Amino acid sequence: MKSFTLITKVTIGMACLTPGVVAQANIYDFPVTLTPSSYQFSTHEVIFSPGGPIKTVWDPGNVSVMPTALHTGDTLTFDFNLSNRLLATDLAANPDATEMIYWAVAGSGTLSTEQAMPYDWQFLGTSGALFSADVTGTGVLRPIPGQLQGVINVSQTFRTLNLTDGSFAFGGLRLTMTVPSIPSSWTIHSVRVSFAADDIQIVPEPTFESLGGLFMAAATVGRWWHRRICKSKA
Repeated sequence: MKSFTLITKVTIGMACLTPGVVAQANIYDFPVTLTPSSYQFSTHEVIFSPGGPIKTVWDPGNVSVMPTALHTGDTLTFDFNLSNRLLATDLAANPDATEMIYWAVAGSGTLSTEQAMPYDWQFLGTSGALFSADVTGTGVLRPIPGQLQGVINVSQTFRTLNLTDGSFAFGGLRLTMTVPSIPSSWTIHSVRVSFAADDIQIVPEPTFESLGGLFMAAATVGRWWHRRICKSKA
């Protein structure tokens, strides 16, 4: 299931479009609910060259959003809430110890040359051995036939990162980007995010909660039993 809502949050400043013309810069929020399922997973080379790393890829596909006209300096934030958590694992048997992220935002507009576009990718509701939940970088806003598209890089391949040497779980993603200098507007209509690791599994939320409760209960009993033994020896 995929759903979306558009909220214009707040005016955050001023952005110059052309000399003498000043416009308000806004933040736009797009909350998206995703339900991970088995058909969203595949295992293949994620870098399209001979001998590229073999990864498990989670790709929920394109998500339609309310068509929205964006201008220079505007910020757009996509909040992806997952109905079940995903567990990413770095397998010791795999010589390639990296994880990978990908995003693309499709729309229409006028642009003569590619423009750098800053972005911020955050893993939300995390647990486990995640090195960094916040990944910053610079993507590309590029003109292609019939579209103006924002991508993580011009070749549309994944960005490689070392996010864990073990495993970590997450329950959501937040993708934020700032519109670079464009002559008119960029009207977006869809977004896509993907994530790749040695192994990715769906872990229902109750499993995490029950395991957490079980571990806490075991620790409590252990401490109680330890105190009892110490008292009996005193």
